[in-house]
Amino acid sequence: MGLTVRDLFDLDIMKNFKLIAGEGGLNRPITSAEILDFEFVQGVGLHREQIFNGESIALSSLLFAKDNPSVILDAVIRLYELKVNCLAYKTVFIKQLPEEVIAFANKNDFPI
Repeated sequence: MGLTVRDLFDLDIMKNFKLIAGEGGLNRPITSAEILDFEFVQGVGLHREQIFNGESIALSSLLFAKDNPSVILDAVIRLYELKVNCLAYKTVFIKQLPEEVIAFANKNDFPI
């Protein structure tokens, strides 16, 4: 068996990460890491067929949502639909996720 979301917390580089939602999805596999940067900014055209690979962890600062945190829920739903298995974000722009994002993640076992 490969690496799971749960296994990420055993890595030194992840020692300061904290699970805030989606505990039921800790056994989801992780096969790659990807950067979530501009993909959900309105008006930005994507030039790739596939935005994210499945079974990945998406890493982000949530810069795309700094002036409008309400777009985070749509982004998380889209990541879930794309079979991304985890979202890790740095609290530079968004200190606390909106409650509806946490509720969605918990309901769908999507670790954040």
